[in-house]
Amino acid sequence: GYNLKVMMDQFLEAIGMSGDAVAKTCVTDNASNNKVMFRLTDNLDAYYCNIHTMQLAIEDVFKLTIINIKVDDAMDKCHDLATHVRRSEFNKNELKNACEETETNFKMPKLPNKTRWNSKEENVSTTIDLKSPLQRISQHDTEQTWLEVIPNAAEFQLLESLVEILERVKVASKLWEGDTQPTIQHVIPELFDIKDTL
Repeated sequence: GYNLKVMMDQFLEAIGMSGDAVAKTCVTDNASNNKVMFRLTDNLDAYYCNIHTMQLAIEDVFKLTIINIKVDDAMDKCHDLATHVRRSEFNKNELKNACEETETNFKMPKLPNKTRWNSKEENVSTTIDLKSPLQRISQHDTEQTWLEVIPNAAEFQLLESLVEILERVKVASKLWEGDTQPTIQHVIPELFDIKDTL
């Protein structure tokens, strides 16, 4: 934060805006070092990025406990499932066979990355698409090799409602991220869709 303040002071000095005659606003994300810089810098207002704020709000949803189920724990199962299927050809074939038996299109569960919540949504979404074959595997899993990675019925219900909301938020945030053209006119209808879904 202190380093950012020094850099901001130098920048404002270089472009001739260091005085109090001009009101200044800086677009920023919600990182704590940026907040320190704004606290230390006079006559510089922060405009926090709405997309980043939305991302943080969604990450907070993942920390909730709903009906005695931690959302993060249910999502971790989806991550572990993707790893379990990808780690072993035998596991992949077992899932393929269960898909054939339940007449479900086979797809590999997506692995989420750590930086973007929408990759977690895609991971959960592919798990939900495989719900029928996974439940079939769970019923016949005598060796309990799938026990820790397949969500139970209550977790599936929670994940399904979560994805329904996150899909709407993902559409809105992707529209919002455009760089070369104004996007707000596309985002506003999506906000109403999010509200309706909620």
